[in-house]
Formats: sequence, C-alpha cells, structure tokens
Amino acid sequence: MKRILNSISILLVFTTSSFCQVNLTTFFNNLYDNFESQIKFNNHSAFNRFCINNDIDCSEDLNQYNYHFILFLHELLTSTSATDFATGGILQIPYLWHWTNPNPRHNITYLPDSVHLSTINPPEDFSNYQSYADIDRIPSLYLKELFSDKPQYFHEEFGYFFTFGWCSEREMAFNTLMSLLGFESKIKQSGIHVWSELLVSFLNTNGDNIILIAQVDNTFDTLYWQNPPDNFSVENWKQDLGDGTQIDWYNQKAHSSLQKNHVLEISVSDNVSDRINELVLNAVNE
Repeated sequence: MKRILNSISILLVFTTSSFCQVNLTTFFNNLYDNFESQIKFNNHSAFNRFCINNDIDCSEDLNQYNYHFILFLHELLTSTSATDFATGGILQIPYLWHWTNPNPRHNITYLPDSVHLSTINPPEDFSNYQSYADIDRIPSLYLKELFSDKPQYFHEEFGYFFTFGWCSEREMAFNTLMSLLGFESKIKQSGIHVWSELLVSFLNTNGDNIILIAQVDNTFDTLYWQNPPDNFSVENWKQDLGDGTQIDWYNQKAHSSLQKNHVLEISVSDNVSDRINELVLNAVNE
C-alpha cells in the first residue's frame, strides 16, 4: 500500500509541475525532488547497510541526500557494458566504441540531415578529426543532444536515440554535471577504461564530518563507496588520475569553465521534461 501511495504522489507531482525551460542543474534537482520519496523507499535497505558499515547517521538529511542523489544521477546516465549499443540506465543512452576499426559510429544516421555521421565534417573545434563520427564527444555536445526534443540519431540495428558515448565521453559529461551540482569529482583511468570518483561529505553517528569516496562507473553500472587512505589529502587525490595518455584532457574538458558555461546554457523544454519524468516514473515503480 505504501508503494502504491508513493506512486500516486509521484504521478501527481509529475502531472502538475512544469519545468518551463529550466537549465540542467535546476532540472536535475527538480527531478530528484519529484521522485525523492520513491527513490529512498526503493533503496532503504541498501542505505541502512551503507550507514551501518560506515558509522553514518541514517537520520541526517545531508547523508540521505548525498547518498541517494548520487545514486540517482548514476542510474539515470549509466550503461551496462562496454558493448556497442549496450544500454541499461533510466535514460537508455547507448554505449558505442570509438577508437576502433571499423568505427561503428560511421553507420549512424544523423537525423536532422538524414546522412551518415561519417559524411559530416567535424565542428571547427575538432578540425584534426576526419568526420563528425570520429570526434570525442565533449560534455556540452553529449548533454545538449540528450536533452533535445527529438532523437538525433538512428541506426538500423538499434533504432532511434538522443546521444551516445563510450566510457570517457560518459564520464566527462557526468563529471561536468556533478561539478555543477556542487560535488568534488574527477575522472580516473586504468588501461583504456575510465570511471569517475567523487569526494562526498557525511556526518557520522558522533556528528563529526567524514569524507568517503564514491567510485562511479557509468559504463559497467557500478557504484562503490570507499574510505580514503590513511595519508589522504584532497590535493593528492585530485592529482591521482591513474594511467592514460588522454586522462588529463578528459579532466580538463570535464571541469573547464567553458564547458560548464555551455552546459548551463542548455535548457530543458516541457516536452523533454515530460519524456524524462515518464522514464523515471516507470523505472522507480518497477
């Protein structure tokens, strides 16, 4: 009965509110507020285990928000595997390989022009790439397309979709969003794979502030909470980006003022808001 009542209240919020061309940070905060009760209900047991394992005060609002909001953003944007067109998150964003031959992106149709991506010249800022299908999709592009009114792409095997990306593109977008939403984040790399890490504050049962590290992988759909090492410092954590030739570039793009400004310029229409609210509503009531 409680689950049914929660579903009804969510539906009422969904049908009576309008986001009226808000920016992305306002949209995500409003989206979480709309579904907060059901999100907490669905993750009640996991949150209690998290609190017990880390001596966290379960009743503290800050603790509840930080845990559930990060989990919610991850569940919205994640995929399930590093396999072409793998999806799985609430927004069903397909994973697509990039630096491989043949490049599967070459056969994607860009719907506004009804031509293959491989036939479109890259944007001016990407002049060193051969085509639009070969570029590294920076956060402003990735997120602008995700929040477009109509699907931007089509593929014979997968169908219609709004945006896409492999691990680095997904984590750059996630880091830009988390940074704009007030979280300290970075991208870390090992081999050819990258993931995100966030520094998150919680209050323990003694009322003391403690830091935990959230390791978030938006390719393989994992989120792990870790205690920082004994010799931890924020500065050392920021500098530890792992191993990879592109990792500095990924972090620079994700946290650049220019990209953040471009992302803040993205507005969410009522039609897009309705589409995403419906996807979340279906997901939280499964």
